Amino acid sequence: QSAQELHLKSTSNTTFSTSSSERLRIDSSGRIGVNVTNPASYNNDADALVVSAPSGGGNNSGITIRSNYAGSGSIYFADGSSGNDAYKGYVVYNQPNDIMYLGVQNSTKFQINANGAIGLSGSNYGSSGQVLTSQGSGSGVQWASVGGGQVLQTIQATKSDTASYSVSSGGI
Repeated sequence: QSAQELHLKSTSNTTFSTSSSERLRIDSSGRIGVNVTNPASYNNDADALVVSAPSGGGNNSGITIRSNYAGSGSIYFADGSSGNDAYKGYVVYNQPNDIMYLGVQNSTKFQINANGAIGLSGSNYGSSGQVLTSQGSGSGVQWASVGGGQVLQTIQATKSDTASYSVSSGGI
């Protein structure tokens, strides 16, 4: 152990408190609870880190990932520590371009651009594939080529007085 390291040894739980209230717990299994004293009580599929709203802080709870304006914020899902196993699935927010990516099986399957365009499938979004766009309130949704060129299909839904919907579409 070097002089810069802090080691806490416990046979049960390690807790951190402020103002006489427990704020952080690491239980004997390694689960972490932030403002939670019983992280093992939550869904076994997602109890490694449990975050709760602070007492007196309202009903909302969340985690903020702050990244540099030139970088990205990411959550990765892995089943290993190297190669493709390190990022089987992911959620990435690209700050410079304001784009959100959702990846499955090591590639982007869904993308949302800052202008609201949605891209489906293909890791080369922006150079191939199709996008779903909106032309504003009252306009139909359009499938279009990525470059904003050819409209492949427009879908317009209308509601009748009988509370049923009809969908019409037109394309190339």
